Amino acid sequence: MKHDPVKAAVEPAEMRTDVLILGAGASGLAAAATLAESGQSVLLADTYDVPGGNHISREIDGRSYDIGAIFFRNDAPLFSMAPGLFDQCVPVKRRLERIAPDGRILAYPFEMSGDFFARSAWSKAKILMEMGIGRLTELRPGSLDAYFRRYIGATLRRTTGIDTYVKRFYGLHPAEVDAVFAASRMSWVRNNVSLRHRIKSRLKGKRAGGKAAQYVVRPEAGYPALYHSLLDALAPKGVTAQLGTKIDFVRKDADGFTTLIDGTQVRSKRLINTMPIEIFARLAGLSDIEAPRSRRLLTLFCTLDGDLGFDGDVLYNFHNEGSWKRITVASNFYGKSEGCVHFSAEITVDREATEDAALYFEAMRDHLQSLGLCTGDLRLAGHLSTDFAYPVLDPDAMAAKEKALARIAAMGVESAGRQGGFEYYPTAALAMRRTIKRIGG
Repeated sequence: MKHDPVKAAVEPAEMRTDVLILGAGASGLAAAATLAESGQSVLLADTYDVPGGNHISREIDGRSYDIGAIFFRNDAPLFSMAPGLFDQCVPVKRRLERIAPDGRILAYPFEMSGDFFARSAWSKAKILMEMGIGRLTELRPGSLDAYFRRYIGATLRRTTGIDTYVKRFYGLHPAEVDAVFAASRMSWVRNNVSLRHRIKSRLKGKRAGGKAAQYVVRPEAGYPALYHSLLDALAPKGVTAQLGTKIDFVRKDADGFTTLIDGTQVRSKRLINTMPIEIFARLAGLSDIEAPRSRRLLTLFCTLDGDLGFDGDVLYNFHNEGSWKRITVASNFYGKSEGCVHFSAEITVDREATEDAALYFEAMRDHLQSLGLCTGDLRLAGHLSTDFAYPVLDPDAMAAKEKALARIAAMGVESAGRQGGFEYYPTAALAMRRTIKRIGG
């Protein structure tokens, strides 16, 4: 057959791999590690320039900031995937606090002394009565609202501020939040108001991975250093990563899949998606898919020359005012710069909302200082907006999720993780564990 140099020049290159994983966040990395252990070749592809997904670090004026959940325990899956990685991280004590509706700083998510024992005898009896009635009347909660009625009752809901926090976080009243989500993501409500669960959790939490439990945060160099080290450990096992790529399409073939990545046709026997459903649907040409809704995360990077007014590493907003939901004090872990405290403040917003970081910052500053917090010179050093941060978990979104995932599964594609599976995991460790269980070897 005569060689056609023109045709050869325009035909894309080709490569083969047993498994192609779209997305190099926590779930994608967990899937890659699991499959590599069974001897399969794995290619990770992500449009982000660095691994870790929405685990993002930013350095501004010599100060280090983070986005998202930051704590890892020594039994987290990534440490078993990359021996020695735990020792690169920064050990911490992990102090979590919240602002209650009355302005007090209490432990997060529930403080037995401040939320219960500090009350009058009548108030304690009322709380116990409400919880008892809830156990009898809400046997199968149909919403987060009913779940709260079952486990904490009206008085604790009002005085802890949990309803306001849920609305601030997810943009929904608890009555609008799906019951399946309530049972999974909000299990901490049940655990923290149950004496039996609290004792069991305390005993279990004292040990992790066969040794004393220890919390750490990512290395001082940032999340890229953490996840690049994990990739380095996976490389000898047959895992390759292509980051900062351009992914043009995904196509189902008779013997697997063809995906065009940076002009190369990648042929794989197996395809696992951990990217947002909306993005994957576009790549696969699934125009009939209605992607479930999600919310955006706006993170404000702040410096304070003054007094925080609280001792915790993380402060949650359960107060009745303010749109911000959580503050993470990075200077507690990595040290102050020029004597200033620095922290990240998170706000969840609808994807359609106009982004005005300065306006959100001014409102947060006024709210905090009205409560006697963050007194002094509080400034906005920068901000970052991340899309597809949190799923909207009302029944309509959950129905759209099930239809979308069924359509993707019919194509032979496996979906996993917070984005690909549209499941909200509060920690990277849990996201990894669920992915490992789902993907298997």
